[in-house]
Amino acid sequence: MPSYLILLCAALYLCFVYALARWGERRAALGLIRGRGRAVLHGLALGVYCSTWTVFGAIGSALRDGYVYLAIYLGPLLVALFTPMIWERLVALKQRHRLASVADFLGARYGQAGALAALVALVSLAAVVPYVALQLTALSGALRAIGVLFPTAWVLLFALLMVLFTLRFGVQDARTVAERTGLVLLLSIESLFKLIILLALALWAAFLVGGTPLDWHQAMLAGPSNALVLDGLARQNHWTALNTFSLIGQTILAAAASLLLPRMFQVAVVECADLRELKLARLVFSSYLILACVAVIPIAVLAGAGTGMPSPDSDFSLISMPLARAQSALAL
Repeated sequence: MPSYLILLCAALYLCFVYALARWGERRAALGLIRGRGRAVLHGLALGVYCSTWTVFGAIGSALRDGYVYLAIYLGPLLVALFTPMIWERLVALKQRHRLASVADFLGARYGQAGALAALVALVSLAAVVPYVALQLTALSGALRAIGVLFPTAWVLLFALLMVLFTLRFGVQDARTVAERTGLVLLLSIESLFKLIILLALALWAAFLVGGTPLDWHQAMLAGPSNALVLDGLARQNHWTALNTFSLIGQTILAAAASLLLPRMFQVAVVECADLRELKLARLVFSSYLILACVAVIPIAVLAGAGTGMPSPDSDFSLISMPLARAQSALAL
């Protein structure tokens, strides 16, 4: 697929998202986005947890370590389903103390300690910079895999556009702490679009790989050292105690990340307009995580079966598999 067509589609998508976010802002100003509708948008916006690298990395992890990839989704899922009081308490504190970040929260928790808040802000910045670099690396790799020329230059342009989007919808007035429905709508659209594409690729992979979900389960347990061809042959179970410990440890880290990552605190807490919308938002977010988690399985099984992926341990199999089968539209 020509580079100009790929970039044109990306530009049209960004324009569409921007226009829809502006429309959402106007609707919110008129009081037309509220109640259950806003709760659903809030739940979808929480899908920002599933970043580009989270999606690519989950498939790569499933290829290398089987079900250990579940930790990426299991951590936030457990938090959303079984610890609602944490988010409710954080939102209540946000409304009471007008909090706008994790730094504000910790500063208010320890007696309005401005020095502590500044220290937390600096630590957050130091932690976020390499994380953003990882996301941009994922985007650069994706553009390179799909055949775009000069991917680094386009990634830098994309980063600049994201800064402008943030300034437009995220920090219009730094003196106020208010919910930004335009930002929530923008994130919800992006999250929904990402989920639809992932499910479409999962259905495509399921059709190609054949077999039943039980066959897929056995293939996931077999590990990357076996040929994951679904022909009914006996497979050796390579799940070990190390896999179990890794799953538990990564689940704990993912649970903490779902609460403390700056973007998750921003969406889950700061952008929550009403405590009453949290229950439905948590259910929508949980459903989102479950669908994304299940979608990884047929994609990983197809990739591990060697049915069209150039590199069996590649984190970019989500793109390389459709390209290897001349499915440029799916890769795009």
